[in-house]
Amino acid sequence: MCIFSYERLHSYIGIIDVNNEQFLEGVDDMVLYFALGVNLSWGSWGIVQAKASTIDFDYLHYAWLRYDAYFYLKDLYYHESNYL
Repeated sequence: MCIFSYERLHSYIGIIDVNNEQFLEGVDDMVLYFALGVNLSWGSWGIVQAKASTIDFDYLHYAWLRYDAYFYLKDLYYHESNYL
């Protein structure tokens, strides 16, 4: 399963041969891998802000959404590769 559009990657970078499946699958794996870290860090940030911030915002709900995305993507990554 490709979560990152090959055509979008080609139009963004412009020099990639969209027929190079191995390279594009590697980029897709990297995007998914780093999305795990992003969601985990923003979820942790939300928990800290729930306690520390004086801004009226539901940080715990935000953290829950980020952790939910983390576990969803982690499940995808486990099924897509052997890296984790």
